[in-house]
Amino acid sequence: MLANNSCLVLIVAIGAAACDMPSAEILDAPRVLGLKSEPANLVPGGEALLTALVFDAPASLDWSLCEAAWAPTEPLSCPTGAIALGSGNPLSITWPESLTSAWLQAVPGDGGALPAVKRVEVGTAADNPTVVAIATLAGPLPTTLAAGATTDVVVTFPEATASGQLVVSWYTTGGKLDPGRTLGNEAATLVAPMVAGPMRLIAVVREKAGGTSWTEATLTIGPGTGR
Repeated sequence: MLANNSCLVLIVAIGAAACDMPSAEILDAPRVLGLKSEPANLVPGGEALLTALVFDAPASLDWSLCEAAWAPTEPLSCPTGAIALGSGNPLSITWPESLTSAWLQAVPGDGGALPAVKRVEVGTAADNPTVVAIATLAGPLPTTLAAGATTDVVVTFPEATASGQLVVSWYTTGGKLDPGRTLGNEAATLVAPMVAGPMRLIAVVREKAGGTSWTEATLTIGPGTGR
């Protein structure tokens, strides 16, 4: 299983194109969790639809490109001068003719949420993974869990998918996840929170060439509940 805390780990594991995620697994503040392009295999001058997965953040985002890696300032800055793409979520764009690689950023216009950054290489064999659902090792994910209950969760894929080439980033609004990053259909252990109520569980899946997909589930947590 992958280590729990860095974009650098993902660069080593599956390539720089996957590096667009925040590291903490517990969702307790507004964040942009993942960026996706359709089609995933961009070409110079080609049309694309950009979509972001957000948590508790404004629906509309400001998108921009940087030819170099974004500098870790507050807010992030582009050493080569940022290229504005527009605002929205989703957002239709035309990829610049002269750009063969860049770092894509999506950030709420009010700056009130952690942004996401994604390395994009044009002309690659990127493909957005097909995700079936979040499940347990024993079968479908239950709709209810007892407070404090422990279960192993996985992302399921179509049978033909080479899931070993995929990295899953896990997020939850309560409880604990260990580890927060897994490879393919490896399991993460979910410990349900002790407080009753709804809990969201989100999985963002990335593949080596830069494709991204995500899926999520809502569970009800409470005493005396279970599968």
